[in-house]
Amino acid sequence: MSYTGVKTFPLLAGTVASAAPWQALVARSGYRVYPFQLGAKVRGTSTGTAVTLYGQGAVALNDYVIFCDATAYGAASMFIPNLNKIRRVSAVSSSDDAITIDAAVSITAGDYMLVIGADTATTPETAPNYDGSLISLYSDNAGQTAVSPKYLLTTTGGSYIGWTGAGTKAVDLLITNSSGVPQIVDPFVAVIPNEEVNQIRTYTAAGATPSVAGFKTVKVGQSGGVTITNLTGGTIGQQVTLFFTDANTTIASGTNFALNSGVTSASGMLLTLLYDGTKWYEVSRSTGGGGSVTAYVETELTQWTTLSGSAANIDFTSISQSYTDLIVRLMIRSDRAGNNTDAVDIKFNNDSTGANYQGEFLSGTTNSASASRQTGGSTGLSVATCPAATSTSGYFGYVEIEIPLYTSSKLKTFIALAGNPMDSSTTNANQAMGQWLSTAAISRITLTPSAGSNWITGTSYQLTGRTSTSV
Repeated sequence: MSYTGVKTFPLLAGTVASAAPWQALVARSGYRVYPFQLGAKVRGTSTGTAVTLYGQGAVALNDYVIFCDATAYGAASMFIPNLNKIRRVSAVSSSDDAITIDAAVSITAGDYMLVIGADTATTPETAPNYDGSLISLYSDNAGQTAVSPKYLLTTTGGSYIGWTGAGTKAVDLLITNSSGVPQIVDPFVAVIPNEEVNQIRTYTAAGATPSVAGFKTVKVGQSGGVTITNLTGGTIGQQVTLFFTDANTTIASGTNFALNSGVTSASGMLLTLLYDGTKWYEVSRSTGGGGSVTAYVETELTQWTTLSGSAANIDFTSISQSYTDLIVRLMIRSDRAGNNTDAVDIKFNNDSTGANYQGEFLSGTTNSASASRQTGGSTGLSVATCPAATSTSGYFGYVEIEIPLYTSSKLKTFIALAGNPMDSSTTNANQAMGQWLSTAAISRITLTPSAGSNWITGTSYQLTGRTSTSV
């Protein structure tokens, strides 16, 4: 099957980024591939200078056009450029469906008008240069290396690839031989582009608001010191990795970024961000040079320990101050008589002043839910529920309490999650947010049954410290 050397070739629906890729295969190497703005199909048969169209395409006064004979190759509608039908546009109607050309031509409804623009040849009607394209064409995916003249050469096997400029929605591709004569090529296989064709965009001078539209990885370089204030063109849910190629970029948390800390780039540094439609949130980062990434690591401060007898409390004392966050995990059950649930109370640094504790408590049991404001007491604040005496024997609840920045001078905030099987048909889940109104570093955590006397035999507990490290 043979295909013609010009074909209407859609890029992407809507405006594309400045590095929208397109590519195709032709039969042999050494052909030229020219991109032109979208032309129009001929609406009415004519032998004069008046041409009616299905829309004007991108034609303007004094542009040159080539009328292409419509030819069917199988199911494909292709068009053969007719070099005897090159004309200059001498008038453009105020409507969008008619032009006048400088000399009569015989055309048939269904033919195609290829717009080659303001060609600079001495006699474009007989030997055009095909240099009048308004489409920016680049040899690199950053859109920084312009191709001039505006064509790409096919390589071994007939392949080629190029990038068009911002706002390009569709193009006509004209394929010629090395002498500029339009060619029928066999086969012509168009590859509709998408973000997978070009996953890495490269900037050597990214500026303060580089576009990441359609890209998963963006190489960021700067010509001098620049603070990036936003990444433009992002879509909700997009995750992008910035690959810094120099030490010239800084980024700060603020209106458009939510970072673990400010960024000062280094060559080889990676920063992965996730967009929620408003801000870019940090997912991970490397330190640069060695390909390392930042990871959060937990260290057991108290290994999983199981009570061999009942205990009035679980008490973590002399807690190391060498970590960022603390996490308490419990598999726990109270001896509270006559009930299937009890509450877990938490107290810090043996502070028994109830007014120093406050929080919110959400709970759901089977098909019901409740919310309540919590205030403290002598044993601290209730942050979770757990099975008690009348729950099915052997059932323990799981509780996890996370205490961030426990050594800081801020008032301490913590969260707790709990899930509890009560019997074969009843479960309970709850979530709590609490505050200890103290700026002291936490060195002791005590967990006490709110109504019961003891944690029963078999209750297990663990304390870990979490910090970030480069791996």
